[in-house]
Amino acid sequence: MSGRKRLPDTRTSVTRKIKIVHHKDGRLAKLNIYVIVGLHDDKTPGEIFLKADRMGSTISGLLDALAISISLGLQSGVPLHWYTSKLKNMRFEPSGSTGDSELRQATSIVDAISRWLEIRFKLKEED
Repeated sequence: MSGRKRLPDTRTSVTRKIKIVHHKDGRLAKLNIYVIVGLHDDKTPGEIFLKADRMGSTISGLLDALAISISLGLQSGVPLHWYTSKLKNMRFEPSGSTGDSELRQATSIVDAISRWLEIRFKLKEED
């Protein structure tokens, strides 16, 4: 694939734990999502890894597929804001409070991840 900007073998990264408190089986449950962003030398995102605790193989597989797709796009020149603008505000379970003053509520796992990426990397439409 020509034009793919691979990350260096040794790279820095940013890791964020996002909590979503939601209702499961009539009681409150907490889901932890880990977002790991590998950075190019210029501190721009070049890869993303997504992990969620206690979420079974189907959700884990879908999160892996999403992360690989976004990572390949980033390395091929697709701006991160193209992803976040399409994925934020998606609504599906689990959803709920995050306990985070910047995020407050998450309408889904994908919403929480996308909104945090926008905040962390100060994304705007023109980026």
